[in-house]
Amino acid sequence: MKKQPGVQNKKWITYGLGALGLIVIVIFSLWNIYLQDQRRRDDLVRQAENISLAIDGDILQNFSGTPADQTSPHYQRLKQQLMATRRIYPDVRFMYVLGQKEDGSVFFNIDSEPPGSPDESPPGDVFPDPIDLVIETLKAGSSVAIGPGTDAFGTWITAFSPIRDPISGEVFAAFGMDVDAEDWIIQVVKSAGLPIIIFLFLIILIIGTIHVFKYRQKNPETYRKHFFTRFALVICTGLLGLCLTFLFTWYAGLEDTRDRKYSFDRLAGFQSEIISSAIRNIDTIGLESIKQFFQGSDHVTREEFSTFTEHLLNDPFITAWAWIPQVQKDQLGLIESAAQLEGVSQFQIWQQDSDDNKVSSISEDAEFPIFYIAPHDDYENLLGFNLSSIESQKKMLNCAMETGNTCASDPSTFIYNESEPNLIFIYKPIKPEDNPSGQVGIVAAIVFSDQILKSDRFESIQYEDDPEDIGLYTDIFQIYPEQDIQLLSSTSPEHYQQTHLSDNLHEHHYAEFTFIKPLFLFGNTYTIVSHPSPNFYQSHPASDGLTVAVSGFVLTVMAMVIVGNYADRNYILNDMVQQRTAELEESETKFQIALKNSPVIVYQQDQDLRYTWIHNPNPEFDVQNVIGKTDYDLLLPDEANQITQIKQQAIKTGEGTRQIIRVTLEGRTYHYDMTVEPIQNDSGECTGLTCSNVDITDIAEAYDATIEGWSLALELRDQETEGHTLRVAEMAVKMAESLGIGEEEMVHIRRGALLHDIGKIGIPDSILLKPGKLTDEEWEIMKQHPIFAYNMLSEIAYLAPALDIPYCHHEKWDGTGYPRGLEGEQIPLAARIFAVIDVWDALLSDRPYRNAWPEEKVRDYIRAQAGTHFDPAVVDAFFTIVDSFTRE
Repeated sequence: MKKQPGVQNKKWITYGLGALGLIVIVIFSLWNIYLQDQRRRDDLVRQAENISLAIDGDILQNFSGTPADQTSPHYQRLKQQLMATRRIYPDVRFMYVLGQKEDGSVFFNIDSEPPGSPDESPPGDVFPDPIDLVIETLKAGSSVAIGPGTDAFGTWITAFSPIRDPISGEVFAAFGMDVDAEDWIIQVVKSAGLPIIIFLFLIILIIGTIHVFKYRQKNPETYRKHFFTRFALVICTGLLGLCLTFLFTWYAGLEDTRDRKYSFDRLAGFQSEIISSAIRNIDTIGLESIKQFFQGSDHVTREEFSTFTEHLLNDPFITAWAWIPQVQKDQLGLIESAAQLEGVSQFQIWQQDSDDNKVSSISEDAEFPIFYIAPHDDYENLLGFNLSSIESQKKMLNCAMETGNTCASDPSTFIYNESEPNLIFIYKPIKPEDNPSGQVGIVAAIVFSDQILKSDRFESIQYEDDPEDIGLYTDIFQIYPEQDIQLLSSTSPEHYQQTHLSDNLHEHHYAEFTFIKPLFLFGNTYTIVSHPSPNFYQSHPASDGLTVAVSGFVLTVMAMVIVGNYADRNYILNDMVQQRTAELEESETKFQIALKNSPVIVYQQDQDLRYTWIHNPNPEFDVQNVIGKTDYDLLLPDEANQITQIKQQAIKTGEGTRQIIRVTLEGRTYHYDMTVEPIQNDSGECTGLTCSNVDITDIAEAYDATIEGWSLALELRDQETEGHTLRVAEMAVKMAESLGIGEEEMVHIRRGALLHDIGKIGIPDSILLKPGKLTDEEWEIMKQHPIFAYNMLSEIAYLAPALDIPYCHHEKWDGTGYPRGLEGEQIPLAARIFAVIDVWDALLSDRPYRNAWPEEKVRDYIRAQAGTHFDPAVVDAFFTIVDSFTRE
């Protein structure tokens, strides 16, 4: 008997629905696996970026990419650092750095395998195919995670991150790290497995619900009589709703976790950058400036050392600064006599015996006694201590002298008893070739390791003054290629510390919220590990997943009521609206609580840059006094103009930006780290801005105090110019103000004027303090001081805008100046202004080789030099306002 067409159609519809359900399951499974895989790749890329930033590009560029590199001390240090770093990433099998030859081939520079290991890739080995994405990373300068890819060692998921030239910013190498692909896939599938099972169950429920609905239509009487069949649709609706609620709650939880992790990573990254910059500055600013001070003098006395290091002791990381000469055995008596002549009557070179008693040094090799130390009064008992009598210290001292690199000791409790904090010595060598006619030895910084994170430098990340009430738990560890890690400093609870130490950083509390930043410094490997504290979770609550779960449950119950009772649809819709409104109000309340606990100023502006909304944690801030106004209504004109230009550019380009700004409020100057993000509508048009300001005033003031300390140190060394620096700085600011130069630029002019002769640190005393006329050779050395200033300051981003005066104030209008022979308006305006002021003050002052000139003679001289030495327009402006200057 032939089937009716209607029956055949229903059969094909059933088959079609089944096939559609299967396709949906496959698509959802693939999408979910892709989502989990992508998030893990993003995490792997961030790890690779953090490690690549720790690698010193200057050192890496000196590698030849051949097996000869393996004998280089720089190569050996980096090899040990990569070996140590790989130990704290248990999922990572290989770490390596790649370079590219002129023929396009990619080769290994260095890897994390122990020397001689069968898995080691020596320098120069060709990187196996595929290399397209590696080359793309080198060219584009962007990080990427690729794979699975197979080579001789296995199948891997690999992340590449570019390594840039520190000066030009060009990419010249790539850092790579490999994770076993099989383990990777297992972890991805585990992460995606539960929602896939729930979704499969959901599809089965949908098919079952369709059959129940069809059964109800075919057998209406039976449907009404039996309890199960009567409420089957309600039960199916409830199960469907619960499945959907779980899926959406799971997805919302992922998004909520991602958002909170983003906030956590930013906070932890900001803190780690402060820590790493401060630790690096011990070498690049503190030790380097002391080294240049020694190189610029034939002999630095104890008093000069104390004076020079006085302002450097303002660094909260530093316990003491020390000078440690390299003393041969036959020179011990001479060095002790020299100390006694300088007033240290009881000075002797000593060491500790096995009972910690003070005994005379008995070393047969060159000795390294602590000769100068500041602050002297606090650490006088360390004078004469022979650091090379301790084997671990001797190794680092010899490392520094042999390689010329800055080296740091492991934490040690020697000299002090075990109840005292651990000491770290950071050594920077002055070798004979560095200072042919001067002192040779070691400049040292002494740090109490467990005090690093207790510095008031980190108050910016605290919610309150209570040290237990911070947003992050942070640990700093020293890690080694083979031995267990060592805790240096911590703000974490004891059980966090023990977990890290017992598993070598393989296990973490709140593992998903873990920020790890390796640091390759002083020949050692350190890592900063951050976790959120309870306060972070309170200020960043996981509200989205909860809101979705509650909403889903409510909607499920409502759907069951609708299906079971056929209630009025409009009534149910209104009830849903009310429920959603209450939930949105609850979400808004939680959002306001989160903002209230944040120290950041957050606000929004419309296209005309009028304030439409603002959150300020200061309870005395009057919000209504700001709403509807622009920056021109609230700030000084120059400041408002600068900030408005930044925001207008963001609106014009549709791209966010981050700038350091300076504002004056109620007579006080503040510095803010301002982040600007455009608000765009569905069509991509910018309708306003969302901005945030972080107060960094204390950091800016600390930099200015350091500049003034440098200026004072220069005047103490070169007494013939006493008072000159402050006078010309104030005159330069006044003249810039009269010429209509903006407030922001005047700040840089003042800093440049204070540091205009900073390069003289590199000029030997025999030339700088010579009372008579300099020889041609001496004058050529003297003319190098602007270059010394540029080399010293250009690496400091904060002072880069102030370089015009220190670098160019000896240039002349006709191009006969130095160091670069700039001509006319090639010379920066700030330097042209300062050149006139510098000569004016110098000629009006007494010097050892001449008396001060009469003011009228100085006026005639400067007018005569207009057009040759000086910018004629600047000279005219100078004499227009010179009568307003009052010389002290």
